[in-house]
Amino acid sequence: MTGRSTVPDSSQPRVVSRLTPSLARPVPPPLGEVPGLLAQAEACYAAGDARGAAQAYVQVIAAVPQVAELYNMLGMLLFDLGCFDDSVTVCRQALALRPDFAEAYFNLGNGLRTGLAAPARAAYHRARRLGLDTPDLFNNLGVVTARCGAFDAAIAAYRQAVCRKPDHAGAFYNLGSVLYACGDTAAAVRAFGRTLRVTPDDANALNNLGSVLQAQGRLDDAIATYDRALLHAPADPRIHVNRAMALLHRGRLVEGWDDYEWRWKTERFHDLVVRFPQPEWAGEPLSGRTILLYGEQGFGDTLQFARFAPVLAARGARVILRVRQPLVRLLCPVAGVADVVAMEAPLPPFDCHLALMSVPRLLRTGLAAIPATVPYLAPPAAAVAAWRARVAALPGVKVGLVWSGDPLPSDRGSVLPDLRRSIPAAQLAGLARVGGVSFVSLQKKIAVAGVTPEIPAQIGTMPAGIALHDWMDEIDDFADTAALVAGLDLVITIDTAVAHLVGAMGKPVWILIRHDACWRWMQDRDDSPWYPSARLFRQVQLDDWWTVVEQVSGALAQFVDRHGAAPVSQS
Repeated sequence: MTGRSTVPDSSQPRVVSRLTPSLARPVPPPLGEVPGLLAQAEACYAAGDARGAAQAYVQVIAAVPQVAELYNMLGMLLFDLGCFDDSVTVCRQALALRPDFAEAYFNLGNGLRTGLAAPARAAYHRARRLGLDTPDLFNNLGVVTARCGAFDAAIAAYRQAVCRKPDHAGAFYNLGSVLYACGDTAAAVRAFGRTLRVTPDDANALNNLGSVLQAQGRLDDAIATYDRALLHAPADPRIHVNRAMALLHRGRLVEGWDDYEWRWKTERFHDLVVRFPQPEWAGEPLSGRTILLYGEQGFGDTLQFARFAPVLAARGARVILRVRQPLVRLLCPVAGVADVVAMEAPLPPFDCHLALMSVPRLLRTGLAAIPATVPYLAPPAAAVAAWRARVAALPGVKVGLVWSGDPLPSDRGSVLPDLRRSIPAAQLAGLARVGGVSFVSLQKKIAVAGVTPEIPAQIGTMPAGIALHDWMDEIDDFADTAALVAGLDLVITIDTAVAHLVGAMGKPVWILIRHDACWRWMQDRDDSPWYPSARLFRQVQLDDWWTVVEQVSGALAQFVDRHGAAPVSQS
């Protein structure tokens, strides 16, 4: 047996608290029994009985408490059993007895990496300095290094692993995942291909490969890859949801809605499941019944799918919307909506319920059946009047501007996609060349440097020549934002909730789409079946916002010419 990872406080250590409570302070066996116990441990290990092996090692350590190798082996076994805290403790005991024990540092890193990436990384580096040079060391080092946000170093570690073991499927899998996160999709495809060459039935690798192919725009290949993955893991909700995104992106909406229902079984949606005593609507007649439709995800999703409330009202339903507080005032006037309640508020009586994004599945909504009549959202008249004079006083064409997303510190999965959809302020310089424009910020919240190590400040400093009017500190909710938008001639925005707001109002909106676009903007088109007033400007290459802004600037100059605006005076 070879070991893989912590500091003793006595010669009778308290260990294995999750293994067998009676073994926390075992009675030392006679020394004459130690060889038999070691043989028992070896036999259990060889038979795949990690628990039996660990129990035997605990007995041996009780009799011979000063042998570092025994603690190291026990630490490895405890890690395999999922007793991570105990594994760390025992490996530290090994290192207290033998501070230059490279394998014990490796096993210590394994135990730490389940919760503490930086200390685990330090342990792996110490193992390297002490001479350990195994592919598993470099693979595990890559895992914790990636979690620390040092992606280039993680890639280098994975490459070291596969250099030492060219058929290391796990290292190629991890390499592909980091390459994909960094936007190198071509290299990610090759890495996942190497994984599948070794383990062709690996559903996780097939799932990730599908995601990379989808990011490349190879939607049919992605769908076929997800289909292969489902042959090996037919009940994996992550694969179904990814397949749903590809189908929806491809315009195969009816099929996509079906797969999208698997979202409720994913870990991400576990806390979003809402349980009511009333039944979920399953498509039966609604005449005379009250249905509660609730928003489940972001503001933009709720704004986009609120269009289905009037459809159900037309079927005879009394519709109640349950949404996040900043949307309540805006959604109250939606046609067919009887009541709008905030998430935190008490609920009125209702007969059945459904998540908003599940409605199109039951309606079997395909591309031709999208309810795209706009406007279906309108700001309160009083709020519009409050902003009208201030907006009208601006010279030239009034253009709203949103350039940055909002990464959530609690959701690391949102960080890199959010970064890719955000535009550093400096790259908006091309807009400054367009005369006759007053820009109005609709940027309510800015991505701030330091939220995560990977995210720079996106607001930066506006390029010279862009006079940006910013009243967003006076905006309390989406009804206020809509009132401000009502006085504008055009809104230019990245893919964020404002895009849905403006599109649902029927106002001209130009949406700047990242290369690996969200499914709802589909593929190879500059319009949207969801919003007739939208125009899409797409990245051709990942992270190339310069070219997109140049295209927008040219289109904006033409827009200004058509509106016959007088030049804006520059201070």
